[in-house]
Amino acid sequence: MFDILYSVTDIVEPLSIDEAYLDVTDIDKNPEDIAKEIKEKVYNETGLTVSAGVSYNKFLAKIASDWNKPDGLMVITEDMVPDILRPLSVSKVYGIGKKSSERLKKIGIEKVDDLLKLSEEELTNIFGKYGKEIYDRIRGIDLRPVETYRETKSIGKETTLKKDTDDIDLLSKYLKGFSRIISSELKEERLYCRTVTVKIKTSHFTVHTKSRTLNEYIDSPEDIYNVATAILKESNISQPVRLIGLSVSNLSTIKIKQLSLFDSEIRKNIKIDKIVNEVNKKLGGYFVKKGSDI
Repeated sequence: MFDILYSVTDIVEPLSIDEAYLDVTDIDKNPEDIAKEIKEKVYNETGLTVSAGVSYNKFLAKIASDWNKPDGLMVITEDMVPDILRPLSVSKVYGIGKKSSERLKKIGIEKVDDLLKLSEEELTNIFGKYGKEIYDRIRGIDLRPVETYRETKSIGKETTLKKDTDDIDLLSKYLKGFSRIISSELKEERLYCRTVTVKIKTSHFTVHTKSRTLNEYIDSPEDIYNVATAILKESNISQPVRLIGLSVSNLSTIKIKQLSLFDSEIRKNIKIDKIVNEVNKKLGGYFVKKGSDI
């Protein structure tokens, strides 16, 4: 599907495995016709139906793409805003998550129409620095560009179990599967990770996360799994687990080792006394030698 999208334009911003923004501003063709051609081509080549939304900014294009699912096509023009947004739930507004929606519902704000009645100052009081963005967005203003590159900050996988469990062996099996998936994604993006995090939600809905940062970067499923299971065993689970997750972060495109000045391999080739004396001279004695540490 993405090969088809990139055949239309290079300005593609992937959002997930099956969703993306395209900027077709500079293509000399009706945007609605472009959307129809993409839908037809995807169906002919993959057998899949897709929904498309066309508008003059990202927020409205996303709203349009959700309008007639599945296999829908919706165009939102400038003259349709804000009236077309009024009946929508506030949860449809980019920047308003589940918790914010629930908070708004408690004060009687459920629809975009309710939001439109609030001033910019009132929205800023509710949403902080994002208040102005939401104020603009529901009026059809969204200046975010289509970004062709997004730096990956972390890669993860989690699942809610069908039945709560405290079986470490079973939880380890989930971590093993996650490790394979994460390793595959790392290799696909030519990345290495240095921090491994295990997430656990108990039957009492308490969330525990524990991380370990390594001295070297890894990408193999075995290495990720070994670190993850070590974290799991150290977690001392006292309640049955209903959700388990695994993620990696601290990513790099280069496989390097975080070296300590006193790693044995380095220490062989460094005269510690000389370093300490030089540093003391420069900094007025703030560093002292204490055994093998500085």
